[in-house]
Amino acid sequence: MSVFWFRSFGGRHAFRSALLVTVLFLTASFCFADSQGDNIVSSSVVIESKGDGGIKIGGRKFLVTEATRIFDLLGKSIPICDLPVPSEAVVEYIAVDDKEPECLKIEVTRLLRNSDIGPKSKDSD
Repeated sequence: MSVFWFRSFGGRHAFRSALLVTVLFLTASFCFADSQGDNIVSSSVVIESKGDGGIKIGGRKFLVTEATRIFDLLGKSIPICDLPVPSEAVVEYIAVDDKEPECLKIEVTRLLRNSDIGPKSKDSD
């Protein structure tokens, strides 16, 4: 039946047009997705402290929201109050000019000496 449909509506030309439209749509979708992902950064860091809705890395505050996914050494999801500091972690965040970066994901990779799992560390602002 599909062969009949293509023959009745222009045959190969209709098929090529449909294929071209599909390829253009997919190309535009991938380009848009890439342009949106340009500001997402993943980096291995040392988390110095936590508190006041964020974490401190290299003296700079990174926002932690309810959407931020946080994982401990075993890969278990944890709340920010259970995030040990100081610790090494891989942090995925959105880098925005003139604003504090927003953390998307925090994965603890190593505990550092004197790591604390309290609600706030001594150094938090």
